[in-house]
Amino acid sequence: MVRRILKSQAGTSIVSVIAAFVILMIGISMMTTAIMVSQNISNNSLKIRQLTEEALAAYYMGECAEESQEMNFTIQPAEGTQAAVYAQFKGIFTTYTYTTASGTERFLLYHFAAEE
Repeated sequence: MVRRILKSQAGTSIVSVIAAFVILMIGISMMTTAIMVSQNISNNSLKIRQLTEEALAAYYMGECAEESQEMNFTIQPAEGTQAAVYAQFKGIFTTYTYTTASGTERFLLYHFAAEE
């Protein structure tokens, strides 16, 4: 019985070991990418939240423009799309900029509605 077990050629081939290793590495790389992307999104949302709190604090402390003003916006369509938006708002506007982890500069516009 022991000799039969020792002489048996049953087992895992090198090809199946390599295939399992490749699948494992693909899974690990997907998880790493997902973690990095979620961390970048979390960092960007934290920056936006801080800027929002600064804008609200400035508005309620009276550090924004004292009088409301009227602004016209034309939002240009993204490349490959047809839609364009034109809007007119009245109120107090504050703009902030921040840089993402990838170095892209983003702009935030805060609008506080005018009291009528």
